[in-house]
Amino acid sequence: MSNPSAPTIHEPTDALLVERARAGDDAAFGTLVRRHERAARAVARSLVGDAHDAEEATQDALVRAHRNLDLLADPARFGAWLSRIVFGVAVDRLRAARLERRLVVPDAPLDAVPDLAPGPHERLERDDLAARVLAAVHALPARYRVPLSLYHLDGVSLARVADSLGMPAGTARSLVARARERLRATLAPLTATDDPFAERPAPRFLHVLNGDSVRMTLEESDVPGTLAVWAHVLHDGPVPPFDVGEARWREIRVDFHAAGENGITRDEALGMGERWDAALATAPEYDETVIWLEHDLFDQLLLIRHLAWFYERPADAPPVDLQLICIGAWPGMPDFKGLGELGPAELASLLGTRQPVTQRQLALGRRAWRAFTGADPRAVERFVDEENTSSLPFLAAALRRNLAELPSTRDGLARTDRQILALLDAGVTSLGPLFRRLHAIETNFYIGDWSFLDRLRALAAEPHPLIRLTLGTPRWFDGGTAELTDDGRAVLAGRVDAVALHGIDVWWGGVHLVGHDVAWRWDPQSGRVIASG
Repeated sequence: MSNPSAPTIHEPTDALLVERARAGDDAAFGTLVRRHERAARAVARSLVGDAHDAEEATQDALVRAHRNLDLLADPARFGAWLSRIVFGVAVDRLRAARLERRLVVPDAPLDAVPDLAPGPHERLERDDLAARVLAAVHALPARYRVPLSLYHLDGVSLARVADSLGMPAGTARSLVARARERLRATLAPLTATDDPFAERPAPRFLHVLNGDSVRMTLEESDVPGTLAVWAHVLHDGPVPPFDVGEARWREIRVDFHAAGENGITRDEALGMGERWDAALATAPEYDETVIWLEHDLFDQLLLIRHLAWFYERPADAPPVDLQLICIGAWPGMPDFKGLGELGPAELASLLGTRQPVTQRQLALGRRAWRAFTGADPRAVERFVDEENTSSLPFLAAALRRNLAELPSTRDGLARTDRQILALLDAGVTSLGPLFRRLHAIETNFYIGDWSFLDRLRALAAEPHPLIRLTLGTPRWFDGGTAELTDDGRAVLAGRVDAVALHGIDVWWGGVHLVGHDVAWRWDPQSGRVIASG
């Protein structure tokens, strides 16, 4: 697919526009803005969430870019350079927010929670204080500003600060201390009751992660705290409501996955689920519980599950300071897929951007979870249509994408299954490239390798297989291949309905679709769920 922001053969390149803008051509810079503003705004929105704040961050970044055009080393890379500026501006805004507020998540029902938001005068005072503190930091000489920002605003250890700046640890410690002394003199009239840069005991963190890949990377970083994985694949298999009880919920999930060949026994899967739940239950023992997620469906389903679970904790349960890191973009990665692509230092830089989870976010997650675990997929559709999900900016798109996994009214195929058949029809028959190509055409639904294998096996099931599947050895994708059958071609062409011919036995949240005539379909033309029973 073509890049809408790329210049055509008749348009000037970014490099030429930058040179013209440097010479004082405002129209040239305006063209650069129109070409890259949308991508810049997406980066800002992925970090700050709120559309208004994202717009302000984008405009601030554009002003800085215009002011500092002479610092751009490679004019041809204006877009990537602008993305880095936007990222920095957005992170600064999140840091400012952390300086001005600390919110403990209330456990009472939404209508019983007092309004904890500051009044207009208090808000102005806090905004002014945060702005002055950050201005004072920015006014420091770089020798002091950089180590202070890394240590106090990003939460990087002094050892890592020293390593990254190429200096002894004692020097880094001394520079941070001197920076604090300079700021203390500047900010004394403003921060008489609370020095934002005073040494405090390091908070005890519980980090709730979306998988072992992120856990292993964070283990190599200097991010302090306990790392806990909770990674049920909620877009596969039955997802019952919490009403069934925690132990039974785990059993239902494990029994479904144990029926397949996923390289793990039932007892092992049950033990892993118990460890995940037990780790999450320790949240009240920590100063902060930080949920690390990204924009895709897998993570957005984890998000609503966690929000619903924390919302429904007993009223007399100990309080939890719940924080969220959730991103959908990264500078220099136009095809960003998720946190697993980032290195230790990049993940560590996100800790300072964590934001307190609000009661509204908790309640919103609970409503989404109840819709997803219910027996009628139209509840999810209504949620997406009617709820204001701006405080969870990636949720609506992920849930709407999942609706397309219902059997299509056109051919009975889920969208992912149709994409697999289409790639096979295009000649992508090796399982490794097939898996990678499937991911390349997605934006927020990245299935794992075992989910992919389960899909292939279902499509290859007798008596009317849609594909012929040959697994490789020693790993199934090493040399494994798949190809369309005549029935598969007929279904892909829309001449035959896959459900009527092939049958179906899948779960979509709390909905069980089984047999040759199912109650729910997805109409790709209208983009709506259809009751077909």
